Amino acid sequence: MRISFKKVHTFLVLCRGFLSLAMNSFAFRRAKFITKVLSEKDCEDLLAKIKCEHNSHIFQELQLMFPKEIISNAYILPIKDNYFVFSKADKDRITENHMAILRQLASREKLYNPLYVEIENDGNLVVE
Repeated sequence: MRISFKKVHTFLVLCRGFLSLAMNSFAFRRAKFITKVLSEKDCEDLLAKIKCEHNSHIFQELQLMFPKEIISNAYILPIKDNYFVFSKADKDRITENHMAILRQLASREKLYNPLYVEIENDGNLVVE
């Protein structure tokens, strides 16, 4: 998989921002996760917001949006420019039918990353 300069730059900016809030190793995991669930355009928009505002408020907001519990338990499924986030437990339950639905959704809709997906007990997908 080819990693773009924009994604690497976003990762580094996020690492620096999270580390300025608290010195811990989870800052790198959070930055990596956010970078993985954003499209190139999303990364560009986030970098522009960080550049304009230059304060820790953005990083505090990102910490709330992407808590440790979600990041530690996430499986990311990229389809086109969309990033579907499943729990690790649901990862093994993804069927070809689910994949077809997600591909169709990614092709037809304007979606906002990341998309959190849950597989219900009856096998239905819930996409947020």
